[in-house]
Amino acid sequence: MKYSGICHIDVVLQQSLLPMVAFPALFSYEGAGNIVRDAVLLPFNTCGHCKPCTTGHPAYCHTHPQVNHNVIRYFGQSSFAKMSVVNEKCVVKCPYPDSLDIYAPIGDGFQTGTGTVLNVLKPGKEDSVVIFGLGSVGLTCLMAAKYMATDLINLKETPNVVQEIKRITKSGTTMPIDCTGLLKVIKDMIECRDPLGGAATVGAPPSGAKISVIKGGSSPIEFIPKLMEMHQAGNFPIERLCKTYPVANLQDAIHDMHAGKIMKPVISW
Repeated sequence: MKYSGICHIDVVLQQSLLPMVAFPALFSYEGAGNIVRDAVLLPFNTCGHCKPCTTGHPAYCHTHPQVNHNVIRYFGQSSFAKMSVVNEKCVVKCPYPDSLDIYAPIGDGFQTGTGTVLNVLKPGKEDSVVIFGLGSVGLTCLMAAKYMATDLINLKETPNVVQEIKRITKSGTTMPIDCTGLLKVIKDMIECRDPLGGAATVGAPPSGAKISVIKGGSSPIEFIPKLMEMHQAGNFPIERLCKTYPVANLQDAIHDMHAGKIMKPVISW
């Protein structure tokens, strides 16, 4: 392992705020490193046999919790380690080894944000996209929407966010996206939706919440190379979101993430 992206959910799980894993557990599911001489990225795990997996929709694997959460290797990789034994379905070759530190988060967070827009919602010219929560996932949603942002709403300064969104969009947004997992925000997301619109939530809701979460609807073996090529072409500037920390400064990385100083901290091994 050369790099491991830190996701907010890693900290939440470490603090036992979501009962998704059994301890002892080793987290991180945004790994990047080398297998023999090949540079690779590590996305989520799948069973490879159910209908979604065999029809090109592995993000909707029927056994997603079983093969990613309730296992010895978290998400098939447990990449918070100098070395890891990974599931072969969690490996995507990276032709740009000098960019592994930037590409490590593509395995989950960046893939989730862009995939929600490009693979799931697929907005057209007549659609309006509203993104709740501008962390690393929300900002990659924005990148995938090609920076079409026209308005920024500060919830601390806006007493009625639903009313404000409907005022801006005239009738409601056709494609709202929640990247927070907060139930109040999800409620607002649904209420601000145009009657003919869709909606997506990609945040991690609190324990016990009856909310479905998608993983960007992507097939990593196909979508991750596409994202790397987008970055190489200058159309996916994720380097603006990342900062690399040596593993000895792990606590600094977590602190900076919580303080909003950096969107996506990446640990170097």
